[in-house]
Amino acid sequence: MAANHSVNTLVSRMRGHFETDRSVFKRTVRWHEWLADAEADLALSQELGGQVVLMGHSTGALLLTWLAIRNPVKVAGLILFSPAFGVNSFAQAGAWASYLTRIDLVPAAGKVSTGHSGLEVGRAAQAFRTWLGARSRDGRRYTYASERLKDVPVWMANTAADIVIQKRDARAFIGALKENGSSAISRKELWLPYSRVVRHDAIIMTSKLDLPLIKDSLREFLGQIH
Repeated sequence: MAANHSVNTLVSRMRGHFETDRSVFKRTVRWHEWLADAEADLALSQELGGQVVLMGHSTGALLLTWLAIRNPVKVAGLILFSPAFGVNSFAQAGAWASYLTRIDLVPAAGKVSTGHSGLEVGRAAQAFRTWLGARSRDGRRYTYASERLKDVPVWMANTAADIVIQKRDARAFIGALKENGSSAISRKELWLPYSRVVRHDAIIMTSKLDLPLIKDSLREFLGQIH
């Protein structure tokens, strides 16, 4: 997709979050450090080109949305895969169990998922929602987001079956953007019909039947920005 649109690509990784480095067990990373890292990467991205389109998955999508709301003039577009605006209680319980027992998940890919990182995702989501609520003029959580992003094109995709991410927050977010935004600004909401998984990670797996649908939708979206 990047090659088709002749753009520079900067890939950022969150510290202590699904790493292959086993030293992750020896350090504690807080969500505000992830946000600071993302902000530094946004500044770097601005040096690489005239327009910056932010793309993130899960916690990364949450952090980039937060940055876009804070700095809308710096963002030409926002692409979100399963943004972690809210985390299901089942996933939070699993993170607590992992944290308290010190039993961590190491899947076949070798990436470490710690209970601590899972809890920090929940804390980041809660902090984000609190921050939005404190700035809302009408008591609705995502009104402030829609006002700040009124000129920013937004594309969002979610899996239909998901035990990790709360879908109601994703729907409320995009709903507020559609309600308060201009019809000239793209707001694309994609719910993948072929996903039969319980974890949102599968949304970015290239083997999924959803991939052609994602590519076609993103091409159309990026074509409106480029």
